[in-house]
Order: sequence, then structure tokens, then C-alpha cells
Amino acid sequence: MDVSVIIPIYKGNGYIESLLNKIEKNYQESQKEIEVIFVNDYPDEEIILGSQHDFPIRIINNEMNQGIHQTRINGLKKALGKYILFLDQDDEISDFFIKSQLEHIGDADLCIANGIMESENGKCLIYKNRCSQNYLKKQIGFIKVRDLIVSPGHCLIKRTSIPEYWTKHVMSVNSADDYFLWLLMIENKCQFNVNYDVLYTHKYTGENVSGSIDQVHKSNMEMVDLLKEYCHNVNVDLLKRTITYKYDMKKQGKLVPSIKNIDLFLYNTIYQLLWKGMENMKNVFIIGSKGIPANYGGFETFVEYLTKYKVSDDIKYHVACLSDHEEEFEHNQARCFKVQVPNIGPAKAVYYDIAALKAVYQYVVDHNIEEGIVYILACRIGPFLKKYVKMFHTKNIQVFVNPDGHEFKRAKWNWFIRQYWKLSERLMIKNADYVVCDSQNIEKYIQEDYKKYQPQTTFIAYGADVVDNSDEEKFEVWAKEHEISKNEYYLIVGRFVPENNYETMIREFMNSNTKKDLVIVTGYQESKLYHILNNKYHFENDQRVKFVGTIYDDALLKSVRKNAFAYLHGHEVGGTNPSLLEALGSTSLNLLLNVGFNQEVGLDSCIYWGKEKNNLKHLIEHVETFDQDYIDTLGKAAKDRVKNAYSWTKIVSDYESLFLRKKDL
Repeated sequence: MDVSVIIPIYKGNGYIESLLNKIEKNYQESQKEIEVIFVNDYPDEEIILGSQHDFPIRIINNEMNQGIHQTRINGLKKALGKYILFLDQDDEISDFFIKSQLEHIGDADLCIANGIMESENGKCLIYKNRCSQNYLKKQIGFIKVRDLIVSPGHCLIKRTSIPEYWTKHVMSVNSADDYFLWLLMIENKCQFNVNYDVLYTHKYTGENVSGSIDQVHKSNMEMVDLLKEYCHNVNVDLLKRTITYKYDMKKQGKLVPSIKNIDLFLYNTIYQLLWKGMENMKNVFIIGSKGIPANYGGFETFVEYLTKYKVSDDIKYHVACLSDHEEEFEHNQARCFKVQVPNIGPAKAVYYDIAALKAVYQYVVDHNIEEGIVYILACRIGPFLKKYVKMFHTKNIQVFVNPDGHEFKRAKWNWFIRQYWKLSERLMIKNADYVVCDSQNIEKYIQEDYKKYQPQTTFIAYGADVVDNSDEEKFEVWAKEHEISKNEYYLIVGRFVPENNYETMIREFMNSNTKKDLVIVTGYQESKLYHILNNKYHFENDQRVKFVGTIYDDALLKSVRKNAFAYLHGHEVGGTNPSLLEALGSTSLNLLLNVGFNQEVGLDSCIYWGKEKNNLKHLIEHVETFDQDYIDTLGKAAKDRVKNAYSWTKIVSDYESLFLRKKDL
């Protein structure tokens, strides 16, 4: 026999059929041998069974009322199962209780599942989250705080681990018999495992024995007397002080008992603060980046710094990572879970986001996450989002979206794909609980274009690292390799795509009379645009124009920025661009395309140009007449701009405030 379910009955015929139906479902789901033992502790009323069931049912009748402890022991004496489940007559278990508990108990002596406390005031989880339930393994809490197990009904117990002392020393006062059992098991150094699944419902009413403070205390003190004769590992004197302290607090108020027991007061205060922190833990799931550690672009860098500079202990980050493998790992104290995606071309990113959403939802269900946020970076899955928002709302999980820039305007997409991006953006804004914009202009656009949806938006900028971690030695080697001199080159960093206006910048530079170089840090080898522009302008014949590929070394890239004469920025469809922020934090002279996204970042610390013919040409020739003091003034203003408005410290603080903000669905 695998499991014996022992159920004391006291005037409880009305509960029997529903209990048996639940156990029947457990029998079917678990495919294990199960027996049910009803122990009737009310001799004046016969136990009545209804329909037939596929598992054995036995009835034990006490000759007189013997109390809950002896009644459980009477059932235990007849039990044949390897494991014992003590249920009260009004308990409820899920259809998968036994299956799940058997899967989680392993070699342990006791497995404690999560469940629901139900009273006239409503319902709440017994253990608020995974962290709070793990405290069960710190068994000192049973001695210095209270009984951390609500009822034996959410515990599966190895029968051979039940101490003989518990079966031979029966408590006369109802209430603490199960507390007595756990403390004896702790004394015997039994192992307690936890099961995070919500499998059990305990109904608390005024009729419960535990509803009487005086009777609970009387029962606890009887337990202490019994433990004195047995325990060596459990500090019974400390336990008695704790029980008395808790009772006095309820009867007299907190002040006098706390002064008398200052050590217990401090311990319990710390415990309560810890427990409160556990309750308020906010799980934030980040979807849409390729993952961390950051080896890619803007979103990846954002997630890297968001987790790296995390301050609040009330937030736990979970980051989706694109990978061919499924194993999890920790990075920056964030849980990184890997999502496998087949190589299906342009649709890969859409598939990735949906697969990540599915993985997050399954994790929420499996780990009983009761509150949290799913933060989706970019608007790729609009047509599919509504379904998942509804699913997450059932778990009290909010869905946030970062719309990024105007993806539907990118020249690399054909007409049909652009239409999809616009539709996807609209549906994501419509269905999201909150929209986080990293540009004030993007937020203005969202509010105006999607006014009918009344989107809730906020502006939190992208961040920049203003720490000078440049490596001059690496720069010297790199500069020599590419025949580049300090302060004698204009710099461009960014993807080689039409919307970054490479054509305008290269054309205008080549038409200018500058003797400085144009250094372009980008992956260009596979770009069709590169060959198109070269065939048109023949920049390969201009020794000033130097494509140097991508630089992945942060210290080297910082040095390349720092030693440039000026930075050229032509982005026009994104929000707050990471490359621009990094430029402002490193390069003194910054020449930006005159669009709202760039203006809101640079303000008066930068100089702006238009796409009209000769506009940038003349500007290049003009800035070379600036004296160094003026350039230094602009550089200081740019660095101050980044430090004050775009430092990662500020950005992370803004995000943490947003994530921890209470918001009703």
C-alpha cells in the first residue's frame, strides 16, 4: 500500500462523499495504491458511505469520544501505507495532491505542500511565495516563532518517521497534537521537504478548536510538559518561553511581554519583517531581449544593467534567453531561462517571444506566483497578445510593453511586413496593462495615435554607463592597425541600415574638405546597403572613409569614442538610442540628426544637422573652426546631461519604483 488517508470524523457525515470523490480522483491521477480509514469519534452517529469506490475504505468506531490525537493514532495503528495523510473532515485537496506530494517527497520524512486558508474574511495562500515556504526547512522557526504548519492536511508523512513517543503519549487537550508531532520529528532530525504546488484548502471557522486562544495555550503547555521528558535537541525551555510570550501578547498587548522577552521580540520582529518582504516579492519576467550576459544590442545591454544594478530585494528578475539549450542559470542574481527557437527566418523573433510567454506562464502556474509583471520588449506579437494577457490576469500578473521605436518605418522591411509591424504595435498598445516608453517623443506618439485605447504610459529613458573604463593601450594597438590618430576622426557607431542615414553622412563627409577620417564601427560585410552605396559613391576609393567592423570590447569602444574628434548620429526611427547616450558620455563634440528623438536627449549639449544636401557638409567644415574650450564646454554639458538624466543608477531606480508600485488589474 502506497498511501493511507486517515480521516477523524465527528458529526461529519455531510463531508464524507465529497472527500471520497476527491480521493477517487487522486487515485485515478496517481495510479497508486490508496486506502481510506475513517475513524468515528462520535459513537452516537454511524458513518454512512454512499457510492462505491475503487480503493479500500475502512471504518473504525471509537467506543467513546477520545479526542483528535487518539483518534488519529487509532487510524494510524490500522494503516498499511508507506505514507500517511492526516485529513480533517472539512479539508479539501486537489485532484493531484497525492501524485504531486509523492513526486516531491523524495528521501525526506515529511513533504509540506502549499495551500489556501479560507475564512469568513476571504482566502489567502498559506505560504505567500517560494521564499516564505522555504523557511520551513529552517526548523528553528518552529521553536522561536510558532507552528509554521497550518494543518497536517497539507503534509505527506513517511509512516516509519512518525515517532513512537507521539503514539504512546496522547494529549488530553485538543489543538497541539500536530505541533507535537512536528517537534518530535525535528528532535529526531527528520528532513522536511517543501512542495510549492497549491494542493490543499484549510477552512478556518469559529468552531475550530484553534479558535480558542485559551484552549490552544493549554494544549501547548501540555505539549511542553510531554516534550521535557523526551527532547535533547529541541530547546524546550526556549519553546515554552516562546509559547508563553505569544499568549501574553494576545492577552496583555505587546509592550509588557516584549520587555520581558526582548530577545524573542527582536527575533520575531526580524522574522515578521522578513516574512513581509517575502510576501511583497515581485517577480518580473523580461521577454524580448536575446538574453544576458549582454553580447548584443540595446535591449540586451538594458537588461544587463537593470539586473546588475538592482537595489531592491523585493524584486526577482527572470530573463528569457535565446538558446539552443534548455538549462537555467543565474546571472546578476537573475534567473535566466533559455528558450529554444527553430531557425525560421524573419518570423524567428515572433516565435521566440511567444515561446517565452508560454514558458513564463507555465513557470507562474508551477511555482504558484501570485503577483508579478511580464515586461515585453518591442511590439512583435500584437496579434497574439490578448490571449496571454487574459491568462496572466487570472494569476494577477500584469503585462507591460516597451514599444521601442517605429519598427514599421524601417526600410529593410517590405510593405507587407511593415503593415504587420504597425498592426502588431496597435494591438500591443491596446492590450497591455502599461506601456513604458524610453523616449518622450515615443510616449507622445503613443498617446496621440492610440488615444482611443487610453493607454497608461510612462517615460523611463534608456541608460548609459558614464564610468570611464577606457583602455588606452588597447586603443593604441587598434588605432595603429587601422591607421587612425587621436582626435583626427569622425565616428559613427550603429547598425548599417537605411534608417540610420548612412548614405547622407557618408555623402556629406566625402563632399566636405575635411582632412580627418570617418571611422564607421558597424557590421557591414553582409550588408547589401554597403555595396549599393559603394557603387554609388565609391567610398572605398576615399582613404578617409574607414569601415572597421564591430567592436565588442567595451573598454576599447569607450576609448574609440573618447578619442574621436566628433560623433555623427543619424538615427531617426528609434527612441532613446544607446549609442547616442554612450557618445554623450564619452565624446565631447556630438553632431546629431535634427529629429525629436535626438533633440530630447542632447538638448543644448549637441549640434544638429538636416538631411538637405550640403547641410552636414557645411556643418563638418564649420565645427573644425571651433576652439578647444568651446568643444570642452559642449563635452562637459553632454556628460552632465547623461549623468543627471540617463545614468543607469537613475534608470534602474525608476524601473524598480514602477515595478513595485501597487496597481489593480
